[in-house]
Amino acid sequence: MNDQLNNSLTPVADEQSRLRDLVQASPISMPIGDAASGQVVFANDEIRRITGVQFQVHTPLKDYSGSLTLNWPDGRTIDPRYTPFRRAMTDGVRTTAEEVRFVRTDGTSVPVLVSAMLVMDPEGRVSGAIAVTQDLSTRADLERMRSEFLALVSQGLRPSGLPDLS
Repeated sequence: MNDQLNNSLTPVADEQSRLRDLVQASPISMPIGDAASGQVVFANDEIRRITGVQFQVHTPLKDYSGSLTLNWPDGRTIDPRYTPFRRAMTDGVRTTAEEVRFVRTDGTSVPVLVSAMLVMDPEGRVSGAIAVTQDLSTRADLERMRSEFLALVSQGLRPSGLPDLS
């Protein structure tokens, strides 16, 4: 009987392992939190790369507030209680495609696009949250280079003797 049970559970364990490997290898960060405990229960390598923070499983999300700051694109700091991931875990608020900046302890910042989804239990209560975060650094660098190039080109195309009106 035990062999039958073990054999029937093997495909489930294999699927869980494949899913974990897929999420771990993803170029999108995906921390997962438990609403009841307020803890991060999974964090893939990409969130560690983007933030510079070594997220540990079963650590309360609030413990990271001194290690990581989030800012709005205009530079205003987001109160740690109101980050998209925290709002989803504690208030059941879903966030879709919100642009913020992770400010690391070394002062560098990374522009990201973050969405936070709710995980619901069978009774319809929030049991956790998943934050999906995409690093926008490459896009921001390309936009900056494009602007610089256009500025250079427009300078070169302006007839000499005319004032710069930009």
